[in-house]
Amino acid sequence: MSEKEKDQQSETKEQETTTPESSPSEVENDQADTVAPSEKDSQSSEEEIPTMEELIESLAEKEAENIRLKEALIAGDTESKDLQSRLRSVSAAYKKEKEDQEAFKQRIERQMEYRSSRRRGEVVKVLFEPLENLRRSHSALSKKDPESAVGLEMVIKAFMTGFTKLGLEEIAPDGQKFDPNEHNALMAQPTQDPALDDVVLQTYSAGYKIEGLILQPAQVIVGKYDGPPVQEVTTEDAQDSSEAEEEPETTQEESADSAENNESDPSAQS
Repeated sequence: MSEKEKDQQSETKEQETTTPESSPSEVENDQADTVAPSEKDSQSSEEEIPTMEELIESLAEKEAENIRLKEALIAGDTESKDLQSRLRSVSAAYKKEKEDQEAFKQRIERQMEYRSSRRRGEVVKVLFEPLENLRRSHSALSKKDPESAVGLEMVIKAFMTGFTKLGLEEIAPDGQKFDPNEHNALMAQPTQDPALDDVVLQTYSAGYKIEGLILQPAQVIVGKYDGPPVQEVTTEDAQDSSEAEEEPETTQEESADSAENNESDPSAQS
């Protein structure tokens, strides 16, 4: 036997002496450990499968929870609608309040403008009479001393420029319908034209007004129709006249038709 084989035999003997033999109890424990996990898995699976009562109870709880969620959703929807309705009402009230404030502001502005215009008119009215006296003086002076009247004319023009800026308007109603509120008829001039009846033919002197306040009415000559009475043509009369104009045309057509019939009928000619 070689030395190499002897060394291998000695190594195998040392391993047999060092590794203890397992006892029967340890073998049983190892077997129990291998078997135990499968039994535990079966037991846990049996414990995880719920019974019918547990299933019914779980479904009932979920149904109750769904009902609570639906009720909460309905309540939230109702509250949301109430809030939207309140918001709309508040918005409408705010809009109306704003419109009322704007209308009140405009009314106050119109009143202030009216009062201001009336004050301007009253001031101009107070100063207008002295201006008319100044005009009369200018008219009389211009006949005697035309050179001295030039200064008065410049003063009158300055007054009129200022009054125009304040809103003074001239009334010169030539060709307009006579208005007794703004015009003063000096005389009525006869006319043969019915269209000129009660119409201003000539303005003798212009009038003046400011902001609807008449300071001086215009002195005018008014036309007065004195020709034959003009018959008013109504709608029925116009229709009758148009029908009367159409009748001769029909009679001419009928006469032409009758003449043609007579020519074509030899018995009628005989």
